[in-house]
Amino acid sequence: MTVPPPPEGLAEALAGRYALERELGRGGMATVWLARDLRHDRPVAIKVLRPELGAAIGAERFRREIRLTAGLQHPNILPLHDSGEAAGRLWYVMPYVAGETLRAHLARTGPLPVDEALGLVAEIGGALAHAHRHGIVHRDVKPENVLLADGHALVADFGIARAAGGERLTETGLALGTPAYMSPEQVSGDAVDARSDQYALAALAWELLTGEPPYTGPTAQSVAAKHVAQPVPSVRTTRATVPEHVDRALQRALAKLPADRFPEMADFVDALLHPPAHDTVAVSPARRGAGRRGVRALAALAVIVAGAAAGWWLVRGRARPSGLDPDAVVVVPFRVEGADPSLTYLGEGMVDLVAAKLPGGGGLRAVAPRATLAAWRSETRSGDGDPARAVARRLQAGLVLDGSVVGTAGRLTLTGALRDAATGSTAGSGQVTGPADSLPALVDRLVVALLAGRGGVTTQQLAGMTSVPALREYLAGLQAHRAAKYVEALQHFDAALREDSTFALAAMAAIPSAWRGADQPVNRAIAERAFRLRGRLHGADSAMLVGYLGASFPDVRTQVENINDWERITQVAPDRAEAWFELGDRQLHQGLVNDIPNALGRAKQNLQRALALDSSLAIAVDHLLMLALHEGDSAAARTLAPLYERTGSRGDWSGAYQWLLAVATRDTAALARARADVPKMPSPSLDRIVGLALLEGGTIEDAEAASAELLRRAGTEQETRVSEYRARMVAYAGGHPLRAAEAGQRQVAAGSPPALVAYMDALAADLWDGDAATGAAARARLAVLPADTADFRRDAPGFAACAAGIHGIGTEDSAAVRAARRRFDALLPRTPRATTMDGDRRLCASVLDAALAVAAHRPDARLLLARADSIWVYSLTAVWWYYTPVVGRLYDAIGEPREALRVFRRRFVASNDPGEAAGLTTLLREEGRLAASLGDREGAIAAYRRYLDLRLRPDPALVPQRDSVRAALDELLRGPGGDFTRRH
Repeated sequence: MTVPPPPEGLAEALAGRYALERELGRGGMATVWLARDLRHDRPVAIKVLRPELGAAIGAERFRREIRLTAGLQHPNILPLHDSGEAAGRLWYVMPYVAGETLRAHLARTGPLPVDEALGLVAEIGGALAHAHRHGIVHRDVKPENVLLADGHALVADFGIARAAGGERLTETGLALGTPAYMSPEQVSGDAVDARSDQYALAALAWELLTGEPPYTGPTAQSVAAKHVAQPVPSVRTTRATVPEHVDRALQRALAKLPADRFPEMADFVDALLHPPAHDTVAVSPARRGAGRRGVRALAALAVIVAGAAAGWWLVRGRARPSGLDPDAVVVVPFRVEGADPSLTYLGEGMVDLVAAKLPGGGGLRAVAPRATLAAWRSETRSGDGDPARAVARRLQAGLVLDGSVVGTAGRLTLTGALRDAATGSTAGSGQVTGPADSLPALVDRLVVALLAGRGGVTTQQLAGMTSVPALREYLAGLQAHRAAKYVEALQHFDAALREDSTFALAAMAAIPSAWRGADQPVNRAIAERAFRLRGRLHGADSAMLVGYLGASFPDVRTQVENINDWERITQVAPDRAEAWFELGDRQLHQGLVNDIPNALGRAKQNLQRALALDSSLAIAVDHLLMLALHEGDSAAARTLAPLYERTGSRGDWSGAYQWLLAVATRDTAALARARADVPKMPSPSLDRIVGLALLEGGTIEDAEAASAELLRRAGTEQETRVSEYRARMVAYAGGHPLRAAEAGQRQVAAGSPPALVAYMDALAADLWDGDAATGAAARARLAVLPADTADFRRDAPGFAACAAGIHGIGTEDSAAVRAARRRFDALLPRTPRATTMDGDRRLCASVLDAALAVAAHRPDARLLLARADSIWVYSLTAVWWYYTPVVGRLYDAIGEPREALRVFRRRFVASNDPGEAAGLTTLLREEGRLAASLGDREGAIAAYRRYLDLRLRPDPALVPQRDSVRAALDELLRGPGGDFTRRH
């Protein structure tokens, strides 16, 4: 690895006093070098400030403040040996400590033992208290500024924090402090005192105890917003073994108002170390957790939801108490620094140049330069306060953009910062350098950096993309996606790619929007587009693309492999809310069906984490709400309602949300209103209602009404195919097999693969209460349809063999099953291939093998069933859930009812695909029977009730079946403790 050289002229300027050896590290404000103190022959660390920081502080003030902090003498303060200015850079010298920073220690060990953590906090607090007694506030307490030597803490960087504390630095837009540890007054730009350091130390203590600060988020501004708006959290929610007196001390030190904190740092440290005399001994976590686990889980969710709602309102909300437009920005004149008088024109010139790059259209909108300049002149004449923020407030703009121009006639450095007009906190900053004759390109690059920072996108992610219109569309797409406006988001991403066809981030971001707002052919084209641009993605972005498409795209992967991919990605990109969401999404929908332990609990945890990182992510709230519906937790659903109102109530799924919330909270009046609104709902909402009404809640009437409305709206051939497929699945679930068969023929007429339609008709007759004559006709059609090896959905030979074998199992015709199995010998290659077609053929063949062994009472029957089960879970096929009734019944036939019940309960959760509900009533009926026989009375009741929700008015041939289920339910309800009531 190439070692970066020192700044030009620095080594020469220090020659005779210090010899630079190597770079130790760099941060946002400075670079640290290992050097040899030639006079005393000892190693030292020299911290060299960034040029713009040095320019903002000024050499004279820097020397003055360094002299003050150099006088601090304390065993836990890293002393200052020397300071100065060399080659235009300000620098200061500290002892070289061979240990590690507290940040490195945390990264290596994770959360510390409580005693060790409190001991370090006491040492840091003692150092800060000593500085406070000398009138010095650190202003940047964080793990990076604490060194560990022989297990003891040394607090560093008093000099830079003190020197950086003036108004002039604030005007540059450079952050004072680090967002994860900044007090609310520091975030707001107000005056700070020793109590701000107390707040920062409490945040640091929290991280030592739990592994992360009390507030986290995807961007600096979102974290800063949480410090101002979110309630003070309890550390015991994350780590129950922390003593209660420590939790109380942290909560007081983290109070929003300085007056509510401890009077002195020493008081805070004393409260951490010594519980009050009246405190009782803490109960062990094991004893405390047994009876209250469910209550604590709901309370934890409430804390996350309430906090996320507050953070979203502050950062994303439109209705701000100040009345300022959050998308309007005033660009005020830049400061021009340097000896070249020819650059003076750029002071006000930058107002026009930058404003031209912010025309609105989904992104920021610049206030007219003429109005800005008039207000600027008026405010600067008054000489009061911060004129830039005053201009913004006068013009009702939520943001200020100011900066500086430094350079010569030949080379320029442009520095800019976006600041919140109400609070003064920084919302984005950037710096660019280049030839003066490329000024337009430099302005483009600066605006790109500012917009990227505001949108939570790093300039490294942009990989050289400098088109401001493309970036503006991309950020607008991200905003729309977070608000569950997936069609709109896709339009913005497409527009970004029209502006810059190599914009890989936009291509990748379009994939999840397409999944939720576009049809299948569009999805495929968007995936291929992103895959072509994969070489322009790096680091976490490259990993995210693997999560969306798989490492071997276009080859498919199993659902388990997909879940494992997202597990790895959350380790690579732990700060990406979308990564945690995608992992939670897969665990929610596919975890149970793939036998993943505690799938729903893990899904809930990861969805909550996504929401904590990005409180505006509507789909995370939506999925938590679906999970609450699945678990019958109406209290959790009501808790989520206000947050969804703030995030997704105007998105593509808004109508479905109203219906979902009404069902989940069992609000009959709200459900009636949602049903009445079906004709006015957007199509994506109706699509979701169909899937959720079949698989999770509501009744068959909800699915039928939404499906009928979508069919009525269908205009294109593709829309007709999808709508008829949807109507067909609803008919199967409702007990209308002839209606389903008619919809299938309309599907074929609209272009659906006839082999797949016939295959489902054949299986329905044998597995899903379908019509026998329709099934026989479907098997006959499959036998004559031509082979098509290019498309799994047209696999007539494989479908014909499987349909014949399944029919043979149902009719107990072992000869037919054996004949079907022999046909697979010719269809299957010797080496398995990673294709959906190959996976489905192997799965069906394994089911036939198990059926033959069970029928013959062979000793390997259990082994062959387990083999089919294993292939099932790790299969690539899209339709393996069709065989669930066969495998469950085979387990029951060999005397393993618990395994059979597990299989009958193995299904998708909260899926949008109504195909997954085609045979659901069969599974529910079998589940109820087995659960009752095994003593799971409550589970049997739930299964039977759900069956009856779907079979409200079946065809006459299926009425006896429906009535037998109703009778079984009534018998269970009359049994011991029969106080269950219907959910709907």
